[in-house]
Amino acid sequence: MELEEIASFCEFRDCEISIGDPDTGFVQIDGNGLKRNTYTYGRFNMLTEVAHLASPKRVLSQASVFRVKRGATENTLTREEFLSELEHFQKLVSA
Repeated sequence: MELEEIASFCEFRDCEISIGDPDTGFVQIDGNGLKRNTYTYGRFNMLTEVAHLASPKRVLSQASVFRVKRGATENTLTREEFLSELEHFQKLVSA
């Protein structure tokens, strides 16, 4: 599972996904990829005030919670449930 695959899934399903684990933190992904509040992220990154943020790759490898938000609805999935949905999506795309 890669960040790009999740971004494609989000673009196709028109949703946003928050992935992570309470121990490693969470990141948000939408159809454009990893979401960051760019209006403040660049400034804080420059000042190394966000150095404590979790690495997206580390979060992805240890993620146990997948919150899929589409419109006003939000579903929480386990890693296994999300992998199943992602595999189904990949079969649809490759067919």
